[in-house]
Amino acid sequence: MSNANRSRGPTSGGRRSFLKHAASAGGAAAVAVVASRVVAATEDGAEVESKQPVSKGYQLTQHIRDYYQTAKV
Repeated sequence: MSNANRSRGPTSGGRRSFLKHAASAGGAAAVAVVASRVVAATEDGAEVESKQPVSKGYQLTQHIRDYYQTAKV
C-alpha cells in the first residue's frame, strides 16, 4: 500500500492520542486499586502479618516424588 492511499488527516493522530490516553487511564486505575488495597492492609496492621503464611521454600513431598517418577524418560 502506498503512502498516497493512507489517510493522514487529523483523525490518525487523534486515534493514537486517544489510545495513549486510554492506556494511561487504565494504568492509573490499576495503581489506584492496588494503592487502596495497601491502605486497607496497613489499617489492619498486625492482622495482615499474622495471616501471611511463612514460606519454607521448596519442599519435596510425596506427590512431587510421584510426579518425578512418572516424568522420567
